[in-house]
Amino acid sequence: RAMVTPRAAAAADEPPPRRASTNPVPILKAIPGLDERIVRLAVLLGRRGTKGVEASTVDEILATLDAVAPSVVDEIDGARGDDALDAWVRDVELVITPRDAMVFEEHDATDGYYVLLHGAVAVLKKSVLTEHEAEQAAQFEQVQVSHGAHSPGVVVAMLSTPGASFGDASLCGETLDGHRSASVLARDTTVVTLRSSPRVFCRYMTRGGDSTVRRRLDWVEASLLFATWPPEEQMALAERVRLLPALAQGRFLVQPGEPVTGCFFILSGEIRVSISMLERKTPQNLFDRAEQRRHVDLAFLGAGDVIGTSEISREKKTWSKAARVTSDYPLRVCFVPLEATREMLLGPSSRSRKVLEALIQHAAPRLCTTT
Repeated sequence: RAMVTPRAAAAADEPPPRRASTNPVPILKAIPGLDERIVRLAVLLGRRGTKGVEASTVDEILATLDAVAPSVVDEIDGARGDDALDAWVRDVELVITPRDAMVFEEHDATDGYYVLLHGAVAVLKKSVLTEHEAEQAAQFEQVQVSHGAHSPGVVVAMLSTPGASFGDASLCGETLDGHRSASVLARDTTVVTLRSSPRVFCRYMTRGGDSTVRRRLDWVEASLLFATWPPEEQMALAERVRLLPALAQGRFLVQPGEPVTGCFFILSGEIRVSISMLERKTPQNLFDRAEQRRHVDLAFLGAGDVIGTSEISREKKTWSKAARVTSDYPLRVCFVPLEATREMLLGPSSRSRKVLEALIQHAAPRLCTTT
């Protein structure tokens, strides 16, 4: 696969970029000073999936890439080993970005992890800089960049070494919201990069086990509710869910009257779900009340259980029940926003039915008998 990025600067010298044909070789050969091995790499990438040659093609791709940008192979192999290399090679695509065009822009939806093969890029930010970014920006005060009639932002980094990577900042960290935290602009010449999908990056290329996205994806893939979903839908859900801070014993996850903003999947800990009912009785004396409230336990829920799906499926705006942490150890939950829950429950009929069946089967033994 190969593509030309759809973003072109109004002031770019080249004509507006277009999506490349399945054969990017003519485009690559027209780029001045391009390493011929990159052309060879493009040819090999086009052979992937061809019956009978795939395994040997993967090996040749790795050998060619190691000659063009050896740090790439070393980094991926060091992070996850042979499985990561194989998955990355089978997933990656070649991206060609014309001079003075954006590879991607700040606040764009995250589309993957990039490795530079040819050319130079500037990393720019319009939003408020962190202390570290401000220090980096001071080093590039004299660098002038333009992108149409508007300023693309402050330069915080310049990359030109084959094998340099970018785009991982929006794929890692506790504050991930699924959007780019900076823009990347092709400088001086046409830029050639390799892009791998968020799924492959999170699954194979993050070091250690603390990546938030990796943990979200692991949870989605491990859940019986989503086991039959296609990989791209699992990844889409993983990008939308949130791992919330832990709650100690006695704290409330939800309380009556609070707005319903999504559902909660319990990862660890236990909660008591209850409602408050108004009960009428015959007064025994002048001071006795005719009505009194009684708290009724509905369920005791633990790891693997979910709360909130019934409210959302019935389009309730506020919670009518309370959920309080009862375990000695903290409650940890994964929060699925309202729209994502609706899609999960009310989406394609076969998929939604399987989710609902799994929810009922898992939750039934934990329901309390109320009288």
